[in-house]
Amino acid sequence: MSINDIINSGKSPGEMLSKKDDNSNNVINLEEKLKEKRQELKENSKELSELVKTEYFIVESFVSESFQTYFTPEARLGGKSPSYEGGYKTIAEIKVRSERGIPIKKLQFMGDCKVEKGDYIFAKIPCYKEQKLPRIKEPARPTIGQEEEAFYLDREFKQKENAIEVGVVSRNGQIKDEIYRSIDYRDFMG
Repeated sequence: MSINDIINSGKSPGEMLSKKDDNSNNVINLEEKLKEKRQELKENSKELSELVKTEYFIVESFVSESFQTYFTPEARLGGKSPSYEGGYKTIAEIKVRSERGIPIKKLQFMGDCKVEKGDYIFAKIPCYKEQKLPRIKEPARPTIGQEEEAFYLDREFKQKENAIEVGVVSRNGQIKDEIYRSIDYRDFMG
């Protein structure tokens, strides 16, 4: 059993490690590998705010779409569950071109945003991959909180990215009064 077997098993490490094994060294080796992987991830991970990158683009097209949301607070057995209106959400899709040659072609923005074709904009883009590592449950010390620990690692840009802040910039580099923040901006920037 490898560290990846534990990560991908969907079981808690305590369940995986508590199974009787003919060779108790396997359990010790697995615990050591998990500790080594956790240390490696800790050394390479960053805070989410450190993984937000600012890039500049020219807008090629812009579409903003609103959706009505619903929620169902409880499920009823043998009958229809009530559903209530939850308001609206707006998603903007901005097709962009970078003057620096980065691969981003589309920005998705969760919220109201008003840009026009030809606008020069900046976008703050969370650029990270999340890796979760299961926590080891020890019988004498139960785990408090989540079953997994999340680590955030740097990654390359993709062709489609989510933007958490968009602003219109004049050609001389001055940011205009038009700055838009997405509904999840504070998740990244505090």
